[in-house]
Amino acid sequence: MKRIDVLFFAGCPNIDRAIDRARAAAEQVGDVDIRLVRVEDEEAARQIVFLGSPTVRVNDRDVEVASVGRVDFGMQCRVYRVGDAFEGAPPVEWIVAALEDKSGDFVEET
Repeated sequence: MKRIDVLFFAGCPNIDRAIDRARAAAEQVGDVDIRLVRVEDEEAARQIVFLGSPTVRVNDRDVEVASVGRVDFGMQCRVYRVGDAFEGAPPVEWIVAALEDKSGDFVEET
């Protein structure tokens, strides 16, 4: 079974959007478990390589392909570059692609 983890800290303004998108992706793919993981402090953030709230992972891999190699772990708000704009949660399409092992389809050109 595939698993989506939505990592967040208390007070995150985009957590509901991230959860809604995770649920929408799970509905499209089916047979997916969704877990909410609350990150309590900076130490925990470093230990779990938390890039900010919200972070969405599928089977322990970040759904944002461009996040590979980042080391700015901590208790900060996270934004996602989607085309020419920034969003507070990853798009449903990224989550579905990660669930279907097609994440490379959404690599941003820089």
